[in-house]
Amino acid sequence: MTVSMLDTMRFSPDVLDVKVGETIKLVVKNSGKVMHELVIGTKPELDAHAALMVKFPDMAHDEPYMAHVEPKKTSQLIWTFNRAGEFDFACLIAGHYQSGMVGKIRVSATDAAAAVTVPTESAPPHEMTQAEVRKVDVAVGKLTLKHGEIKNLDMPPMTMVFQVKDRAFLTQIKAGDQVKFTADKIKGAYTVLSIEIIQ
Repeated sequence: MTVSMLDTMRFSPDVLDVKVGETIKLVVKNSGKVMHELVIGTKPELDAHAALMVKFPDMAHDEPYMAHVEPKKTSQLIWTFNRAGEFDFACLIAGHYQSGMVGKIRVSATDAAAAVTVPTESAPPHEMTQAEVRKVDVAVGKLTLKHGEIKNLDMPPMTMVFQVKDRAFLTQIKAGDQVKFTADKIKGAYTVLSIEIIQ
């Protein structure tokens, strides 16, 4: 499955249809003359990520659900779709997302998949998530984590800059530590509520 990225700020095709449990190899081709990327997520996730990219332009681009592709180059994404629904993909480079460079992935459930679907409401509200500490910034009270899925935020694995509820957290950890943490969105900011080092 090939998706081309164009300097008209569009994807071609811009709608993909897959089945739950299907693993696809997505060939991401930059047909333009400027840098483009393809990032998979829900619209709220992409909105938040796009806002973070404006706020944090040095945000990492090394996650398995994204491809950052130079002009006239090609990259690949291999992704398994494990839940039904409609998801989005977008180029989150500043200005591109805002110009409408988005597409849609429609994931249809099989009968077997529908039978074992667990409502998201049944998940614990603040289940601990494993992560690797990438950066500790005590001066501004921020923490960069490469983390797994955060279920209560409906956030896929990514590298994200978080606020912290208590700056004392930042004196207990360092870059490279493996940790478990809980997080929530407080006053519009993704915030670490608790954190512990994995021994």
